[in-house]
Amino acid sequence: MSDPAVIAKEPAPQDVVGLWRISVSGDARRCLLALNLDAAPGGYGVVLEDCRLPDLNRTRSWRSTPTGLQLHDEKGTVLARLHRKTVDAYIAEGEGVDYRMERAPLT
Repeated sequence: MSDPAVIAKEPAPQDVVGLWRISVSGDARRCLLALNLDAAPGGYGVVLEDCRLPDLNRTRSWRSTPTGLQLHDEKGTVLARLHRKTVDAYIAEGEGVDYRMERAPLT
Protein backbone atom coordinates (compact mmCIF):
# COMPACT_ATOMS: atom_id res chain seq x y z
CA MET A 1 0.00 0.00 0.00
CA SER A 2 1.29 3.47 -0.86
CA ASP A 3 2.01 5.99 1.85
CA PRO A 4 0.83 9.42 0.59
CA ALA A 5 3.39 11.21 2.79
CA VAL A 6 6.20 9.15 1.20
CA ILE A 7 5.18 9.64 -2.42
CA ALA A 8 4.42 13.34 -1.95
CA LYS A 9 8.10 14.06 -1.26
CA GLU A 10 10.88 13.75 -3.85
CA PRO A 11 13.43 11.23 -2.57
CA ALA A 12 16.79 12.71 -1.63
CA PRO A 13 19.56 11.12 -3.72
CA GLN A 14 21.42 9.91 -0.63
CA ASP A 15 18.26 8.03 0.46
CA VAL A 16 18.16 6.08 -2.82
CA VAL A 17 21.82 5.03 -2.94
CA GLY A 18 22.42 1.31 -2.48
CA LEU A 19 21.63 -2.09 -3.96
CA TRP A 20 18.25 -2.56 -5.69
CA ARG A 21 16.58 -5.46 -7.50
CA ILE A 22 14.28 -4.83 -10.47
CA SER A 23 11.90 -7.51 -11.63
CA VAL A 24 9.16 -7.70 -14.25
CA SER A 25 5.67 -8.92 -13.48
CA GLY A 26 5.28 -12.49 -14.73
CA ASP A 27 8.98 -12.93 -15.58
CA ALA A 28 11.67 -14.70 -13.53
CA ARG A 29 14.46 -12.53 -14.96
CA ARG A 30 15.74 -9.63 -12.87
CA CYS A 31 18.42 -6.99 -12.66
CA LEU A 32 20.54 -5.88 -9.72
CA LEU A 33 21.56 -2.21 -9.70
CA ALA A 34 23.92 -0.48 -7.32
CA LEU A 35 22.94 3.20 -7.32
CA ASN A 36 25.67 5.64 -6.29
CA LEU A 37 26.30 9.39 -6.17
CA ASP A 38 29.08 9.49 -8.81
CA ALA A 39 28.38 11.99 -11.60
CA ALA A 40 27.12 10.37 -14.82
CA PRO A 41 25.26 11.55 -17.97
CA GLY A 42 21.68 12.23 -16.89
CA GLY A 43 22.36 12.17 -13.16
CA TYR A 44 24.20 9.77 -10.84
CA GLY A 45 26.07 6.54 -11.49
CA VAL A 46 24.80 2.96 -11.65
CA VAL A 47 26.69 -0.32 -11.52
CA LEU A 48 24.77 -3.26 -12.99
CA GLU A 49 25.13 -6.71 -11.49
CA ASP A 50 23.63 -9.74 -13.20
CA CYS A 51 21.18 -7.72 -15.30
CA ARG A 52 19.00 -10.09 -17.32
CA LEU A 53 16.46 -7.51 -18.45
CA PRO A 54 17.32 -6.46 -22.02
CA ASP A 55 15.52 -3.12 -21.75
CA LEU A 56 17.59 -2.14 -18.71
CA ASN A 57 21.02 -3.66 -19.34
CA ARG A 58 22.13 -0.32 -20.85
CA THR A 59 21.39 1.59 -17.63
CA ARG A 60 24.30 3.88 -16.74
CA SER A 61 22.72 6.61 -14.58
CA TRP A 62 19.71 7.58 -12.48
CA ARG A 63 18.13 10.71 -11.05
CA SER A 64 15.40 11.59 -8.57
CA THR A 65 12.12 13.05 -9.82
CA PRO A 66 9.19 14.54 -7.88
CA THR A 67 7.38 11.16 -8.04
CA GLY A 68 10.29 8.71 -7.90
CA LEU A 69 13.30 8.20 -10.14
CA GLN A 70 14.42 7.64 -13.72
CA LEU A 71 16.99 5.24 -15.16
CA HIS A 72 19.10 6.48 -18.11
CA ASP A 73 21.44 5.00 -20.73
CA GLU A 74 24.96 6.26 -21.50
CA LYS A 75 23.55 9.22 -23.49
CA GLY A 76 21.14 10.28 -20.75
CA THR A 77 18.06 8.88 -22.54
CA VAL A 78 15.35 7.72 -20.13
CA LEU A 79 14.99 3.93 -20.09
CA ALA A 80 12.45 3.69 -17.25
CA ARG A 81 10.38 6.01 -15.08
CA LEU A 82 9.79 4.47 -11.66
CA HIS A 83 7.22 5.84 -9.25
CA ARG A 84 7.77 5.67 -5.52
CA LYS A 85 5.34 3.33 -3.72
CA THR A 86 7.13 3.16 -0.35
CA VAL A 87 10.52 4.13 1.01
CA ASP A 88 11.95 0.85 -0.30
CA ALA A 89 9.82 0.13 -3.39
CA TYR A 90 9.25 1.73 -6.79
CA ILE A 91 7.04 0.65 -9.69
CA ALA A 92 6.66 1.46 -13.37
CA GLU A 93 3.30 0.53 -14.83
CA GLY A 94 1.71 1.20 -18.18
CA GLU A 95 4.92 1.87 -20.11
CA GLY A 96 4.92 -1.45 -21.92
CA VAL A 97 6.53 -3.33 -19.03
CA ASP A 98 5.52 -3.46 -15.38
CA TYR A 99 8.75 -3.08 -13.38
CA ARG A 100 9.05 -3.40 -9.62
CA MET A 101 12.20 -2.10 -7.94
CA GLU A 102 12.90 -3.06 -4.33
CA ARG A 103 15.87 -2.88 -2.02
CA ALA A 104 17.94 -6.00 -2.58
CA PRO A 105 18.69 -8.12 0.46
CA LEU A 106 22.32 -8.03 1.51
CA THR A 107 23.31 -11.69 1.67
